Amino acid sequence: MNKLERANRVRRQEAGLCRQWSLDDFHQVLRAASVTRAYLVYENGLFRLSHPHLLKPLQSFFELSQDFSSHEGVFIGREEGIDALFFAFVHDTRRGLAQGGLRFAPYTNLAEVLVDGLRLSQGMTRKNALAGLDWGGGKGIMTLPSQFKHPREFQASPERQACFEAYGRFVASLGGVYYTAEDVGTNTQDMAALLTQNRFTTCIPPERGGSGNPSPFTARGVLRAMQAAWLALSGSDNLRGVRVAVQGTGNVGAPLIRALDDLGATVLISELNQASLNEILAERPHLEVISPPDAIFDAEADIFAPCAIGAQVNADTIPRLKVKLVCGAANNILKEPEADAERLRQRSIGFVPDFVCNRMGIVNCADEWQGYLAEDVQLAAERVFPDTLRVFNYAQSRHCTATQAANDLADMAASELHPLMGHRGRRIIDHLIISGWAQGDAKPKTERRFEPIFVPVLDEPPLRLQWEREGFYGGDFPVLAATPYSTAFAPSLADILSSVLLDIKSRALQLHQGVSPRRVLGTEHGGLALQLAVERNSPYTREELGRTEFVSMCRDHYFRNEARVREQLQVSGVGFEPPQWLSPMRDSGSSTVQALYDFLNRSGLVYTQECIAYHSPTSGSVMVASDLKRSKLKVDSRYFYHLVSASGKSADVEIYFLEYLPGVVALGVHPEGAYADWVGQEIQHPIYRHPIPVLASVNLNAEIEWIIPLARKAHERLAREYGLNPQVQLFDAQGLMSAPEFQAFTPQQACENIVERLASRLRQESGQWAVDALYCSRSGVRVIPRYSEQRFVRIEQAVKDLKRAVMENEIRFSSELWKEHVLKILSGLSIWCISRQYWWGNAIPNSEDVFSTWFSMAAWVLQGAGWPDNPKPEAIDEVFVDQELLFRWVVPSLLVGMIVTGQPVFKHIYVHGTLHVQERHLLPSGQGSEQASDEERFQFKRVKRPMKYRLGNIVEPATLVRRFGADALRLGFVLSLESSAPDVVMLSEERLRLARKVLYELNSKLSGFYQLVKASDLPVELLPLDCYLLQKIPDLEKCVSEAYQANQFGLIGKELITASRELVKYINTVIELRRTKSLASALYVVQVVLSAYHQLFSPLCPFLFQKLFSWSRERAVQTSAVFSESDPLYSWEEALLLEREIP
Repeated sequence: MNKLERANRVRRQEAGLCRQWSLDDFHQVLRAASVTRAYLVYENGLFRLSHPHLLKPLQSFFELSQDFSSHEGVFIGREEGIDALFFAFVHDTRRGLAQGGLRFAPYTNLAEVLVDGLRLSQGMTRKNALAGLDWGGGKGIMTLPSQFKHPREFQASPERQACFEAYGRFVASLGGVYYTAEDVGTNTQDMAALLTQNRFTTCIPPERGGSGNPSPFTARGVLRAMQAAWLALSGSDNLRGVRVAVQGTGNVGAPLIRALDDLGATVLISELNQASLNEILAERPHLEVISPPDAIFDAEADIFAPCAIGAQVNADTIPRLKVKLVCGAANNILKEPEADAERLRQRSIGFVPDFVCNRMGIVNCADEWQGYLAEDVQLAAERVFPDTLRVFNYAQSRHCTATQAANDLADMAASELHPLMGHRGRRIIDHLIISGWAQGDAKPKTERRFEPIFVPVLDEPPLRLQWEREGFYGGDFPVLAATPYSTAFAPSLADILSSVLLDIKSRALQLHQGVSPRRVLGTEHGGLALQLAVERNSPYTREELGRTEFVSMCRDHYFRNEARVREQLQVSGVGFEPPQWLSPMRDSGSSTVQALYDFLNRSGLVYTQECIAYHSPTSGSVMVASDLKRSKLKVDSRYFYHLVSASGKSADVEIYFLEYLPGVVALGVHPEGAYADWVGQEIQHPIYRHPIPVLASVNLNAEIEWIIPLARKAHERLAREYGLNPQVQLFDAQGLMSAPEFQAFTPQQACENIVERLASRLRQESGQWAVDALYCSRSGVRVIPRYSEQRFVRIEQAVKDLKRAVMENEIRFSSELWKEHVLKILSGLSIWCISRQYWWGNAIPNSEDVFSTWFSMAAWVLQGAGWPDNPKPEAIDEVFVDQELLFRWVVPSLLVGMIVTGQPVFKHIYVHGTLHVQERHLLPSGQGSEQASDEERFQFKRVKRPMKYRLGNIVEPATLVRRFGADALRLGFVLSLESSAPDVVMLSEERLRLARKVLYELNSKLSGFYQLVKASDLPVELLPLDCYLLQKIPDLEKCVSEAYQANQFGLIGKELITASRELVKYINTVIELRRTKSLASALYVVQVVLSAYHQLFSPLCPFLFQKLFSWSRERAVQTSAVFSESDPLYSWEEALLLEREIP
């Protein structure tokens, strides 16, 4: 048994306790330990537990649970005299503080509570995000007292009120990270009881300023979703005459039935509660009642609207459905969300996920917090219509289920920061931990004795303004560049790393060499990623919007995100001169792109060619190599076509994808195989029956196979070699068939047609096979091979020249590894396609196409160097770049530089790894069935994942700046550069906390020191501890200066930590030893040390060390004392011993 297996066995055993513990058992565990509050907080792959010995089983349960989705925190509470446990699940607070209802329900064990809370809180994140609310996702659970089996048994009473008041105090103690509301088992009077104890409660009675019953608004939202989905499926949103089967006539079902009936729909209803059924029939007797109620799944209807309990659409009921759409108000309509969504799709039944259409309850509650206005909620209900269209359009373009589409859209929306508060929820959680919340103490453990010299939130803005006014960021030489920022999404930590390193190097050059570098910073236009982002946020396709309107939306998106990039750079301490900011979409940048194209065109290097290009059906655009990923496609059928040669010899030719059969141009055989004697003969085309040749080739996957140029590049080369026309167009840009006799067929329809046509010659075989397939790395859909006209740049000579420059070290790299990587890239580089079929980007003259992003960014580099104003500009001295962009951006820019200026455009290339975070990954354990619990089915593993928007794990810089300070973030960055793998930068919570702790201790210790010690102008005699600290400065200066020159940023960070701790240790010791003596020498030493530290470390942590240096300079000691090399050299132990001997 290996280490991972042993750890997972222990983890599985611990997690199993959560299923064994009843709620009374867990209550007793807490009571026995005298614990009234507890928490589990999660960030960047790691848990923090308030009581590790008690909560380890819960951590293990989360680690092995599919329902755990990086929840920020789970908070647990109890009160003496209350027979209930309190839970608050906080899933994601990036978009806003956590909001979700309080569930008061019976549970048989602790695991059921945890699973329910995890699922529901994530569901609230998605519901709130897709609704456009500035709320995160949360859920509250209060366990039912043990003497009751159902909340209805616990009637309104002082005891019930006491329970809810106690939960209200629990919510109050959380400081606003979680806002509660009405949910299953609770009512508005319960919310009123909560409100007496906190201000973080919604869904309160109207007489208390609340909104009352949201059911009519919920019904309106479901109706608008139904109309939008019907429009997507049928082309009309008119429900007149449409048969709608509504299950449930309760709070939401009844108003939905009335609305449908008023619109002229034929409404069928079913209801278990006879009184509720009689009430709606008394009002509308013409409604058709389905009896028994379960027969509704067999009803002849167009739409099924489940508005009662959840999990009604499942593996048992889906085969019975005769409808075209499922859309209702029930929560958790699908029993198995992913599997049931796929079952519906396979039956061509549309589905509106419940959190898309039934969201108006939470929207109604959220409006209370702004000051309730019913008209706002009415407007929000109408927004369900375009949001439903967005989900259906996204699902269609991504070839996925509506459930997956809604989840993707919601998760991406949830990653956006609150426009005013940022990631405040995480800061509140930090405060709860620091303030001793779990110990029942809402106050800091220790009172601060001294006012700090430096307060990040107060001191960073004026320092930034000061540097800008002083022209600190302006300069001419040397020229430093950093990776351009994508404007497709909000800026992330991964985006700014290159620029932070540039800023550190630039500040070091200014301080140590007295030069003023010019900074080349700016944005790229986002290309396809930006276009897809805009499409995601629109209920209409770009074709429906029209090119002009869509490009205008892209432009707005670009400039909005560009402004956010500039703002977040500044708060991170990265400055720039606004006039020097580069943008390919502004006039100067756009004209440079055009100038580069004209130059290449005049030089005879641009040409057009019909070629095979891989198109994404989601964007209609050609995909380049970096946009493609190869993966295995699982297929369960393959086919054999029976052939007979002119000599009477037969063969069965294998093919997996029949839709490619119309593209056959020849039959290929191996020249030394069993069918070699077929070479030179002709056979009939399998579809069109015209003669095609039999060719010999050793580049085949089998002894005999169809030659289909669109299927394999080797086949295309073979066809051209034999003088055959390979350009058989099989697909259009949308992925439909375009081959003769199959126009407008889907590939599946074409397969079915071919099977029927060739029934006598075609043999089908069933099984399981994995076949190579190409996918779009952005959308995850299979790409389509098509012939299309593309523009290319001839780069053969430039590649040769660049290889020579690299091998002769005209370009220096931060590591030989990256030099070898670039040479490897160049060895496989023969063509450069610069055209794309996007709508957004720099337009190609006299064409509807645009230039590729990286052609535009090659022009960006030239502009940064000074071209075209200077036709032969000097190369940029140094560029800082993420390793992922070495191929996409740096190599094309170097090639263009060789063509245009005759030399490389970069002199030195510093390559850093891609920023990664640690995440949890579940692997099958191979022990449990699908019906088994998660802890039996899975084993836990920590993995590194790149910080990517599509992975939902991005963190905006401003979030961590607000939590840790800009200096701590920068220090955390450079400490993360010390990862073992050169292509990975691991940003961890521990490193950030370490950085914050070290800087905080230095700041607070100096603050106390300066307020304890009074300045003196008397001559100062240096004591042994003074000499010890001062003697270390020269070696430190030498080490750090050399590290800056060599770009050893991680080493600089380590030296800063060591030096800071040395100074803190010195201050602690001299204050203790010299309590009754003069501290004048210590004041002098601190002044000297801070001056040195400012010179050495302010490039890395500019805000803190600038403020400390200014502070110490204002309190400078005038003395004749100077430490010289002739002074004694001491170790710390020697100095300390001598100091103690001084009377």
